[in-house]
Amino acid sequence: MTPQPINAVEEGIAAIASGQVDLACGVAFSWGRSMFVDYTVPFALSGTRLLTPAGNDGTPAALSGKTIGVVQNTVAAKAMEKSVPGAKLQSFESPTAALSALKEGKINFLAGDSLWLLANQGAVDPAGKVAPTVPYNRSAVGCIVPENNSALLNLSNLAIARLMQAYINDDPKALTRINQWVGPGSKVNLSQNVIKTYFANVLLTTAILALP
Repeated sequence: MTPQPINAVEEGIAAIASGQVDLACGVAFSWGRSMFVDYTVPFALSGTRLLTPAGNDGTPAALSGKTIGVVQNTVAAKAMEKSVPGAKLQSFESPTAALSALKEGKINFLAGDSLWLLANQGAVDPAGKVAPTVPYNRSAVGCIVPENNSALLNLSNLAIARLMQAYINDDPKALTRINQWVGPGSKVNLSQNVIKTYFANVLLTTAILALP
């Protein structure tokens, strides 16, 4: 396997659809994207929220008249456009550019995937908070493969399912692999029970849907 750096989600989807790469992970599901690529079973659940200054609860009323940074062509950008019409959106070409703008004070609000915001908050806006409590939308996060490649899709699903089951079973290697990114002590800092419950629900739902 040869890793290929991708600067934005849409760039990764285009690379998958054109055959330049075979697999990309960490992609939020949308029905529009599913017209061009196939999604694996999800390994995470996220949603659109914002990094806001302290004292702002991230609701539409609190964002009216504010300038909100978004990464262009993302689920978050579309959610903000529809949900907060009273705000002005400032688009950035890549997640790195959006985070840099917030860190440098060029913007005070940044909308994006909840897990992404939590992972980067300490580096770009430690005094702010991720809000609102309830995301503007929720979306599953998984890997994507080219359409009509059932062999690669099946192998990817099996690998994800095995890792989830190993985590549920307290396998030390699985705990280490996942906890370093989203588990206790990580920047996202989710509890192991929360992660196990989500994994169990995904595996159970997948098994039920797969029954003839």
